[in-house]
Amino acid sequence: MPKVICKYKNYDEFYKNRTSIWAEIRRRMDIHAADTASFDKLIFQGKAAIRLTYDNHVEDAPEMKKARSNIAALEKEKSRTYRFVQGLKSLEDEISAKHKMLRVLESQLQQKEIDPKTDPNYRDTAKELKKLIKAQPAVKKKIQEYDKALKALEQAEANYDPLKKQVEKTIPMSVQTDGKNMMLYIGGRAEASVRLRATLAQK
Repeated sequence: MPKVICKYKNYDEFYKNRTSIWAEIRRRMDIHAADTASFDKLIFQGKAAIRLTYDNHVEDAPEMKKARSNIAALEKEKSRTYRFVQGLKSLEDEISAKHKMLRVLESQLQQKEIDPKTDPNYRDTAKELKKLIKAQPAVKKKIQEYDKALKALEQAEANYDPLKKQVEKTIPMSVQTDGKNMMLYIGGRAEASVRLRATLAQK
C-alpha cells in the first residue's frame, strides 16, 4: 500500500500549497534533487493536464452523474410532450373552422327554412366539432406536463454549475509513495507518477 505523504481537500487547496507540499515530502523522505525536479515538473508545470484529469473526476462523481441523468430524463419528457403544444394550436384552429362552418350552414339552411338538425352535412360537421372539443382536455393536460417538464429542466440546468462547484471542493488530492515511485492521487486513483530513479540509486 502506498504511503500518504501529504493530502489536501481539493485541487485549489493542493495548488496553493506548493511550498508546504515540498516541505512535507522532504520531512518524510530523503528524495534526490533530480527526482524532486521531475515530480515538480510533472505536477506544477503539468498543472493544466492535471486540471483536466481533476475535472473528469468531478464529472464522474455520483452527484454529477445523477444530475446529468435527471436533465436527460427531463429533456426526453419535454420532447415527448412538445408535440401537444404544437397540436393545440392546430386543434384550436380546427375547432374555430368547424364553428364557422356550422354558422354558415345554419344560415344557409335557415334561409331555405330547413331545420339544420335534419341536414346530413350539418350533423356530420357538428359531430366532428364535438370530437375535437372532447379532445381538448387531454391535449391541455399534456401541455401542463410539458410546462412542468420545461420548468423542472430549467431549474435542473440552473442547479448544475453550482452543484459542480460544490463537488469540486470535495475531491481530495494527495502525494503518495510506494518507495519506488512518487505518485499524485486524485480521489482514490493515482493519476500521475515519477519513478524515483536517482533516489533509489543513492541508496
